[in-house]
Amino acid sequence: SEVVEKPSVRQHMQMMLAHMLPFIGFGITDNGLMIIFGEAIDEFLGQRMRLSTMGAAATGNLLSDTAGVFFGGSIQNLANVLGANEPDLTNDQRRLSSVRWSKMIGEAVGVALGCWVGMIPLLFVDHIDASDDLVKDPSSVPSDTGLSAT
Repeated sequence: SEVVEKPSVRQHMQMMLAHMLPFIGFGITDNGLMIIFGEAIDEFLGQRMRLSTMGAAATGNLLSDTAGVFFGGSIQNLANVLGANEPDLTNDQRRLSSVRWSKMIGEAVGVALGCWVGMIPLLFVDHIDASDDLVKDPSSVPSDTGLSAT
């Protein structure tokens, strides 16, 4: 068997960056749209259709993931413009576990950073103070919730 030349640290870093940048974009798009869609669904359809907050969040996630499929090419193109180019490696080098790990770490860090930045819409959501949810009259809580005072 032929010995495969190990990629340099620079090539590993370039591989991580090449996969990190588009995943930052995906995380921002996915989480940001999920929050925006989920909030809109919860606000406008939740009351009318008796949809739970988790149902609204799941529907928002469905819409944001679908949007991500359509935006994926644009996000990748922008990442390429920003320098997200893989290093020049042979096919044998690309199959090395160290290169696969560099790629996965870049993707994981990228999506985590992107999702974190994608939470910015939460700054603009009208939050309800937790004290507003307190029930003034404990007898008004339906018994099937497990929250009844009796």
